[in-house]
Amino acid sequence: MKLWWSMCVLSAVLVAGATGACARTVAGIEMPPAWPAGNASDTHWGTTVPDPYRDLENVKDERVLRWLRAQADASASVLAQLPGRAALLARIQALDAAASGVATDLKRTQDGRLFFLRRNPGEQQLRLVVRESLGADGASDRVLVDADALSRAAGRPVAISDYAPSPDGKLVSYALQAGGSEIGTLQVLEVDSGRVRVAPIDRIRSANVVWLPDSSGFFYARLREGYEAMAATERFQDRTVFFHSMPDASDRAVFSQSLLPELGLPAIASATLIPVPGRPLVLAWVTLGVQRSGLLFIADLDAAKTGRARWRKLVDVADQVSQWALNANALFLRSAQGAPRFQVLKLSLDEPDLTKAEVVVPQSDGVITGLAGARDALYVTRREGVVTSLWRLAPGASRALRVDLPRSGTVAIRHVDSTQDGVIVRVASWTRAGADFEWNAGSGKATPLTLAHVGAFDAPPGIQAREVTVRSHDGVMVPVSILSRTDVKLDGSNPTLLYGYGAYG
Repeated sequence: MKLWWSMCVLSAVLVAGATGACARTVAGIEMPPAWPAGNASDTHWGTTVPDPYRDLENVKDERVLRWLRAQADASASVLAQLPGRAALLARIQALDAAASGVATDLKRTQDGRLFFLRRNPGEQQLRLVVRESLGADGASDRVLVDADALSRAAGRPVAISDYAPSPDGKLVSYALQAGGSEIGTLQVLEVDSGRVRVAPIDRIRSANVVWLPDSSGFFYARLREGYEAMAATERFQDRTVFFHSMPDASDRAVFSQSLLPELGLPAIASATLIPVPGRPLVLAWVTLGVQRSGLLFIADLDAAKTGRARWRKLVDVADQVSQWALNANALFLRSAQGAPRFQVLKLSLDEPDLTKAEVVVPQSDGVITGLAGARDALYVTRREGVVTSLWRLAPGASRALRVDLPRSGTVAIRHVDSTQDGVIVRVASWTRAGADFEWNAGSGKATPLTLAHVGAFDAPPGIQAREVTVRSHDGVMVPVSILSRTDVKLDGSNPTLLYGYGAYG
């Protein structure tokens, strides 16, 4: 559809008096002229498809930019005259300012520091923050990377796409993307001094940085040289994992589809390399585009750092493993093979053989949604309807036990480390802002962590959420959440907005 025609339709709907295909003026505002149609076309399988406005796709053309700016300015001028718009905008801004902040991607290092990304109301981008310890309050928070400040300096939005602190908490890597691009740069800075230790590394799209346990280097992923000139269907293929050594500032390509043809991986394969704490081993988790199941390989760590590893396959796509975790001397796998609601398998690292795997968390009526390995136990989340629960499988235990949390709702594991005890989880619900809790294995208690601003709409009075199940036409029990005032009786007489969603099997 022509952009000018869209503008005309919008203006005609919003402003009384607009007549004809497109009035030259709308609400007294002179409208820009239509973009002239061209004669571009394409022929597909013998059919010619005209594309008269292809010129507008060239957003580097100053003529196109001037036309777009004129359209935007005219639209803003028309919309500004709508009765009640100012009051509506003020109300929306007030609601937005009263919302809770967001804290995400928590990571705790061996020195007790807590790293996370945070955006509070009024801030445009997530900032990289460090807190000196779990027990500290927000007064000790320190912003390491301020994406808003970087955006102002660059004159365009700059976002932190991912980050990873070193295990000792002294260094942190982070990737930046500018102007909405998926491609950015990776660099490393010292946490205490802010000094840059690794100059920006380009061609970064999901760096997937994983540090060595002794913080002496890290694995990271990078696109091929010359990817920009490749066909759109090929430019993100054959992504390579590199190892960066901090002492000598060297980089070496160590894993990719083309480097390791003997593994028989397709070009879309993307790998993350993860050292096994306490053992001279490294795992390679390989995903294939959007396919749910992945592959898992194991090799000698020192050989992997030099690109000379001989990789042994532990898990293939046919094994239907979509998530895994490390814990002590074991490897745990979330598998859907023979278990559509998932089960958890355990492999010994002394003899990692899938044919000898033990089922430690069997399939149940609930769906296993996640797992993570801490030093003290394996932690699992399971969803029953719309409510998620946390379960703990201690070493030597015959079954997992449910963990009591201060709230119910959607539970997500926020941070677990195989070298540390306990787990940090986030609990969110319809009427409560998401809250983080540190569950301590020793005390068996959950301590709240306030990492971002808590807004005025947390636990609004007079509003409740009820979770029920309703039998569908085919007998399947479907979970339904009912949000209402607390004084509403469910007697069938209430006007109701019903929203449903289902897809992907």
